[in-house]
Amino acid sequence: MKKVLAGVVMGLALGAVSAVSAVDLSVGGGGFFASDFGGGLLGVSAKSASADIEMKQSVPWYGGGIQVFFDAAYAEIGLGLTFAGGTLSTERTRAGETVKDDTSTTASGTGLNISVLGKYPIALSDAVTLFPTAGIDYATCLSASYTSGGKTHDFDGKTDDGNPSEGEPKAGDFSSLWIKFGVGLDYNLSDKLFLRPTVLYGIRLANKSENDMVDDMKVGAPSDAEINSVLGHGLTVKVGIGFKL
Repeated sequence: MKKVLAGVVMGLALGAVSAVSAVDLSVGGGGFFASDFGGGLLGVSAKSASADIEMKQSVPWYGGGIQVFFDAAYAEIGLGLTFAGGTLSTERTRAGETVKDDTSTTASGTGLNISVLGKYPIALSDAVTLFPTAGIDYATCLSASYTSGGKTHDFDGKTDDGNPSEGEPKAGDFSSLWIKFGVGLDYNLSDKLFLRPTVLYGIRLANKSENDMVDDMKVGAPSDAEINSVLGHGLTVKVGIGFKL
Protein backbone atom coordinates (compact mmCIF):
# COMPACT_ATOMS: atom_id res chain seq x y z
CA MET A 1 0.00 0.00 0.00
CA LYS A 2 2.81 2.36 0.91
CA LYS A 3 4.48 1.65 -2.43
CA VAL A 4 1.23 2.46 -4.24
CA LEU A 5 0.79 5.75 -2.36
CA ALA A 6 4.42 6.64 -2.99
CA GLY A 7 3.91 5.95 -6.66
CA VAL A 8 0.81 8.16 -6.78
CA VAL A 9 2.58 11.02 -4.99
CA MET A 10 5.59 10.72 -7.29
CA GLY A 11 3.32 10.70 -10.33
CA LEU A 12 1.49 13.83 -9.15
CA ALA A 13 4.77 15.58 -8.41
CA LEU A 14 6.17 14.74 -11.84
CA GLY A 15 2.91 15.91 -13.42
CA ALA A 16 3.08 19.23 -11.56
CA VAL A 17 6.70 19.76 -12.60
CA SER A 18 5.81 18.91 -16.18
CA ALA A 19 2.87 21.35 -16.16
CA VAL A 20 4.99 24.18 -14.77
CA SER A 21 7.81 23.50 -17.20
CA ALA A 22 5.31 23.71 -20.08
CA VAL A 23 4.38 27.27 -19.11
CA ASP A 24 6.48 30.19 -20.33
CA LEU A 25 8.08 31.65 -17.21
CA SER A 26 9.86 34.97 -16.91
CA VAL A 27 11.09 37.46 -14.34
CA GLY A 28 11.83 41.15 -14.61
CA GLY A 29 11.81 44.59 -13.10
CA GLY A 30 11.65 48.28 -13.82
CA GLY A 31 9.97 51.49 -12.74
CA PHE A 32 6.47 52.92 -12.64
CA PHE A 33 4.33 56.04 -12.20
CA ALA A 34 1.32 55.80 -9.89
CA SER A 35 -1.49 58.09 -8.74
CA ASP A 36 -4.71 58.42 -6.78
CA PHE A 37 -6.57 61.51 -7.96
CA GLY A 38 -9.77 60.54 -6.17
CA GLY A 39 -9.71 60.24 -2.39
CA GLY A 40 -5.95 59.98 -2.37
CA LEU A 41 -4.34 59.16 0.95
CA LEU A 42 -7.51 60.08 2.84
CA GLY A 43 -10.87 61.14 1.40
CA VAL A 44 -14.23 61.88 3.09
CA SER A 45 -17.40 63.71 2.07
CA ALA A 46 -20.43 65.00 3.97
CA LYS A 47 -23.79 66.36 2.83
CA SER A 48 -26.73 67.67 4.87
CA ALA A 49 -29.86 69.32 3.45
CA SER A 50 -30.95 70.66 6.86
CA ALA A 51 -27.55 72.28 7.43
CA ASP A 52 -27.39 73.32 3.76
CA ILE A 53 -23.80 72.24 3.40
CA GLU A 54 -21.67 69.88 1.35
CA MET A 55 -18.02 69.18 2.11
CA LYS A 56 -15.32 67.11 0.47
CA GLN A 57 -11.81 66.61 1.77
CA SER A 58 -9.14 64.58 0.00
CA VAL A 59 -5.39 64.21 -0.41
CA PRO A 60 -4.77 63.31 -4.07
CA TRP A 61 -1.26 61.99 -4.60
CA TYR A 62 1.19 61.24 -7.38
CA GLY A 63 4.41 59.31 -7.24
CA GLY A 64 6.45 56.45 -8.57
CA GLY A 65 8.77 53.66 -7.64
CA ILE A 66 10.50 50.44 -8.57
CA GLN A 67 9.02 47.03 -9.24
CA VAL A 68 9.87 43.39 -9.86
CA PHE A 69 7.59 40.78 -11.39
CA PHE A 70 7.28 37.04 -11.93
CA ASP A 71 5.27 35.96 -14.96
CA ALA A 72 3.68 32.60 -15.77
CA ALA A 73 2.05 33.26 -19.17
CA TYR A 74 -1.48 33.87 -17.87
CA ALA A 75 -0.61 35.49 -14.55
CA GLU A 76 1.79 38.07 -13.18
CA ILE A 77 2.82 38.50 -9.55
CA GLY A 78 4.38 41.87 -8.79
CA LEU A 79 6.15 43.54 -5.91
CA GLY A 80 6.71 47.30 -5.86
CA LEU A 81 7.98 50.07 -3.62
CA THR A 82 6.04 53.34 -4.02
CA PHE A 83 7.08 56.86 -3.00
CA ALA A 84 4.29 59.43 -3.22
CA GLY A 85 3.07 62.82 -2.05
CA GLY A 86 0.11 65.17 -2.36
CA THR A 87 -1.62 68.30 -1.09
CA LEU A 88 -4.70 68.48 1.14
CA SER A 89 -7.79 69.71 -0.74
CA THR A 90 -10.97 70.91 1.02
CA GLU A 91 -14.11 72.05 -0.80
CA ARG A 92 -17.28 73.40 0.86
CA THR A 93 -20.61 74.35 -0.69
CA ARG A 94 -23.17 76.39 1.26
CA ALA A 95 -26.20 78.31 -0.05
CA GLY A 96 -25.14 77.39 -3.56
CA GLU A 97 -21.70 78.94 -3.18
CA THR A 98 -18.61 76.74 -3.41
CA VAL A 99 -15.37 77.64 -1.68
CA LYS A 100 -12.19 75.66 -2.19
CA ASP A 101 -9.65 76.16 0.57
CA ASP A 102 -6.11 76.88 -0.54
CA THR A 103 -3.87 74.96 1.79
CA SER A 104 -0.17 74.41 2.20
CA THR A 105 -0.66 71.14 4.07
CA THR A 106 1.10 68.34 2.23
CA ALA A 107 1.40 64.62 2.88
CA SER A 108 3.88 61.99 1.79
CA GLY A 109 4.28 58.28 2.23
CA THR A 110 6.04 55.08 1.28
CA GLY A 111 4.19 51.90 0.42
CA LEU A 112 4.83 48.26 -0.45
CA ASN A 113 2.59 46.95 -3.23
CA ILE A 114 1.81 43.27 -3.79
CA SER A 115 -0.20 42.56 -6.94
CA VAL A 116 -1.70 39.50 -8.62
CA LEU A 117 -2.89 40.07 -12.19
CA GLY A 118 -4.50 37.66 -14.61
CA LYS A 119 -3.59 38.21 -18.26
CA TYR A 120 -4.54 36.89 -21.68
CA PRO A 121 -1.66 37.05 -24.19
CA ILE A 122 -2.53 37.77 -27.83
CA ALA A 123 0.35 37.40 -30.30
CA LEU A 124 0.31 40.24 -32.84
CA SER A 125 3.57 39.14 -34.46
CA ASP A 126 6.68 37.12 -33.67
CA ALA A 127 8.01 40.12 -31.71
CA VAL A 128 4.89 41.68 -30.18
CA THR A 129 2.35 40.22 -27.74
CA LEU A 130 -0.60 42.24 -26.40
CA PHE A 131 -2.33 41.24 -23.18
CA PRO A 132 -5.50 42.55 -21.48
CA THR A 133 -5.01 42.23 -17.72
CA ALA A 134 -6.97 42.58 -14.48
CA GLY A 135 -6.52 41.74 -10.81
CA ILE A 136 -5.83 43.11 -7.35
CA ASP A 137 -3.08 45.16 -5.76
CA TYR A 138 -2.73 45.47 -2.00
CA ALA A 139 -0.88 48.65 -1.01
CA THR A 140 0.63 48.45 2.47
CA CYS A 141 1.52 51.90 3.82
CA LEU A 142 4.91 51.58 5.51
CA SER A 143 5.30 55.22 6.56
CA ALA A 144 3.36 58.47 6.18
CA SER A 145 3.63 62.06 7.38
CA TYR A 146 2.16 65.49 6.81
CA THR A 147 3.72 68.95 6.81
CA SER A 148 1.79 72.05 7.87
CA GLY A 149 3.06 75.47 8.91
CA GLY A 150 6.63 74.37 8.30
CA LYS A 151 6.36 71.46 10.76
CA THR A 152 6.36 67.79 9.80
CA HIS A 153 4.47 65.18 11.81
CA ASP A 154 4.72 61.41 11.32
CA PHE A 155 1.67 59.17 11.43
CA ASP A 156 3.24 56.89 14.01
CA GLY A 157 0.56 56.96 16.72
CA LYS A 158 2.56 59.44 18.82
CA THR A 159 2.45 63.17 19.52
CA ASP A 160 5.41 65.41 18.67
CA ASP A 161 6.78 64.93 22.18
CA GLY A 162 6.69 61.13 21.86
CA ASN A 163 3.57 60.38 23.91
CA PRO A 164 0.84 58.04 22.60
CA SER A 165 -1.73 59.89 20.49
CA GLU A 166 -5.33 58.76 20.98
CA GLY A 167 -7.43 58.54 17.83
CA GLU A 168 -4.73 59.58 15.37
CA PRO A 169 -4.24 57.15 12.49
CA LYS A 170 -1.04 55.18 12.08
CA ALA A 171 0.66 54.73 8.73
CA GLY A 172 -0.73 51.20 8.43
CA ASP A 173 -4.28 52.57 8.63
CA PHE A 174 -3.82 54.01 5.14
CA SER A 175 -3.18 50.55 3.65
CA SER A 176 -5.76 49.68 1.03
CA LEU A 177 -6.93 47.21 -1.60
CA TRP A 178 -7.01 48.21 -5.27
CA ILE A 179 -8.89 46.56 -8.13
CA LYS A 180 -6.97 47.20 -11.35
CA PHE A 181 -7.43 46.49 -15.03
CA GLY A 182 -5.75 47.59 -18.23
CA VAL A 183 -3.48 46.44 -21.01
CA GLY A 184 0.17 45.54 -21.47
CA LEU A 185 2.56 44.78 -24.28
CA ASP A 186 5.59 42.52 -24.58
CA TYR A 187 8.14 43.49 -27.23
CA ASN A 188 10.92 40.99 -27.79
CA LEU A 189 14.37 42.55 -27.71
CA SER A 190 16.06 39.16 -28.20
CA ASP A 191 15.29 35.48 -27.70
CA LYS A 192 15.43 35.99 -23.93
CA LEU A 193 14.86 39.69 -23.24
CA PHE A 194 11.64 41.66 -23.71
CA LEU A 195 10.31 45.15 -22.97
CA ARG A 196 7.01 45.30 -21.06
CA PRO A 197 5.02 48.58 -20.80
CA THR A 198 1.70 48.30 -18.93
CA VAL A 199 -1.08 50.82 -18.31
CA LEU A 200 -3.59 50.14 -15.51
CA TYR A 201 -6.62 51.98 -14.17
CA GLY A 202 -7.40 51.24 -10.54
CA ILE A 203 -10.26 51.71 -8.07
CA ARG A 204 -9.25 51.89 -4.42
CA LEU A 205 -11.50 50.57 -1.66
CA ALA A 206 -11.81 52.60 1.54
CA ASN A 207 -8.96 52.23 4.03
CA LYS A 208 -9.24 51.90 7.82
CA SER A 209 -8.44 55.56 8.44
CA GLU A 210 -11.29 56.68 6.17
CA ASN A 211 -13.77 54.28 7.77
CA ASP A 212 -12.78 55.48 11.24
CA MET A 213 -13.10 59.13 10.19
CA VAL A 214 -16.56 58.53 8.73
CA ASP A 215 -17.69 56.90 11.99
CA ASP A 216 -16.33 59.83 14.03
CA MET A 217 -18.02 62.41 11.80
CA LYS A 218 -21.40 60.68 12.15
CA VAL A 219 -21.35 61.29 15.92
CA GLY A 220 -23.41 64.43 16.53
CA ALA A 221 -24.10 64.99 12.83
CA PRO A 222 -27.61 66.02 11.61
CA SER A 223 -29.96 63.08 11.16
CA ASP A 224 -30.09 63.61 7.40
CA ALA A 225 -26.34 63.81 6.98
CA GLU A 226 -24.77 61.58 4.34
CA ILE A 227 -21.16 60.89 5.27
CA ASN A 228 -18.98 58.62 3.15
CA SER A 229 -15.44 57.97 2.08
CA VAL A 230 -14.38 59.44 -1.27
CA LEU A 231 -13.70 56.86 -3.95
CA GLY A 232 -10.02 56.44 -4.70
CA HIS A 233 -9.01 55.89 -8.31
CA GLY A 234 -5.97 56.50 -10.45
CA LEU A 235 -3.57 55.40 -13.14
CA THR A 236 -0.47 53.24 -12.96
CA VAL A 237 2.01 53.20 -15.83
CA LYS A 238 4.77 50.58 -15.62
CA VAL A 239 7.79 49.95 -17.82
CA GLY A 240 9.99 46.91 -17.22
CA ILE A 241 12.54 44.62 -18.77
CA GLY A 242 11.82 40.90 -18.58
CA PHE A 243 13.98 37.79 -18.92
CA LYS A 244 12.53 34.50 -20.17
CA LEU A 245 13.54 31.51 -18.06
